[in-house]
Amino acid sequence: MKKLSSHLKILTLSILLFVIVLIGFVATFVLIRNKNIKVSELETEISAETIRETRFKSTKTSALETGVVSQELEEFIVPNDGELGFIEEIERIGKSTVSDVKTLSVSLKDYEENERFEWLVVSLVATGSWNDVLNYTAKLETLPYRIENDQIGLEYVDPGTWRSSGLYRVLKQKEQNE
Repeated sequence: MKKLSSHLKILTLSILLFVIVLIGFVATFVLIRNKNIKVSELETEISAETIRETRFKSTKTSALETGVVSQELEEFIVPNDGELGFIEEIERIGKSTVSDVKTLSVSLKDYEENERFEWLVVSLVATGSWNDVLNYTAKLETLPYRIENDQIGLEYVDPGTWRSSGLYRVLKQKEQNE
């Protein structure tokens, strides 16, 4: 009888351990399944956000091409009647930075990428110390406009004096003929 009772105890203990391990496996499976569901939901959200971001970038890129110029883009373009204001601004920056600044010429050039815009081409000469001339040139290049410099030259004039000459193109709205 004692042998039967010890076998029964071992069987009961084995069954109990089996049930505990089975419950552990089921709980682990349920946790992994729930994590997989959450990961899948996050992956779907990321995909949707990526699609939205791609569409936004595409819309932003084609804004000039389609003729839709938002308020933000217009801030970086000289208005069709803003040539004088822009030139006064770059001369004002020059007078506060270098000892002498002159606007040699101003002209318009076609903007090949969109017929609603054109380049305002400005030729400038600035004279001052090396640091002042470099500072002025850097300020021109970082103005909040679509600005490109076609040519830039630095010339040593005499001790402590340098001359910078540059040809700058700034994106400008064309005057619309109605």
